[in-house]
Amino acid sequence: MGKKQAAKMPEDKNGRPSGLARFRKECPLATRIVPLPSPNGYPSFDELWFGTYSAFLIDEFRNGTTTLNTLAIPPALQAHVKNRLHDLEPTPVCRWFEPPDNKTLTQPFPKLRLVGPPWERALRTSNALYRVALRYPYLVREAALGYCWAATTRRRIVLTDDADAVYGRVLIRCIKKLRVPGLKVKLVGFTIGEVIPNLDHWKDRLGLRRRITPEYEPASNQAHKAALDYAGLKITWGGSALPSREWHEVILVASVIELWRAKV
Repeated sequence: MGKKQAAKMPEDKNGRPSGLARFRKECPLATRIVPLPSPNGYPSFDELWFGTYSAFLIDEFRNGTTTLNTLAIPPALQAHVKNRLHDLEPTPVCRWFEPPDNKTLTQPFPKLRLVGPPWERALRTSNALYRVALRYPYLVREAALGYCWAATTRRRIVLTDDADAVYGRVLIRCIKKLRVPGLKVKLVGFTIGEVIPNLDHWKDRLGLRRRITPEYEPASNQAHKAALDYAGLKITWGGSALPSREWHEVILVASVIELWRAKV
């Protein structure tokens, strides 16, 4: 009798191993969430966390400067962020990192670009995420890390099977909990040539209403016919068809600092 073959890891729409399959295999979600220490009795984070830690990441790791943003963060939490960057560097999350401008520095850090109105929208999103993280830390942890691990470079989540659909429902639930006007999840189908897939079964898997209208886009690998059986999720803002940069940067910084470990 021949040796039993290991189950093949699900593939994405390009024929590569599914990002969510790798996430489930390598990212430990079964561990209990332990709140971060609260120095001097102050909360680990507050509703201004996104502005505070975005500025800290840019000042400390891009420019190599010490500013009031750095001084406002307790040393223990500064060390926590530095350790997190080091721990995330060998994971898929590092695809969202960039090298520092200061040549004397070596630690890659999150690529942050928001300014103006998008920045204001990100602040609203981050405030909502903080409130949800306090009540549903395990939901936020899974939604955040799953996105940062598995999102494609076009900032979409590719769903290949029932196990991926479980994460899809987690992400949708998290977005709904935020209750941020304008922030929404869109279902995406992948076409091969002129063949357009029917996504009704994905709507059922994800708990979405049948009457919603999916978006369709060509599969990156037109030779990978299995892409017709897959679906994608993307987070958008307002009427834009583009993935939300606001959501992306907020959830990336949240994953770096482990916002779900907030302690009040």
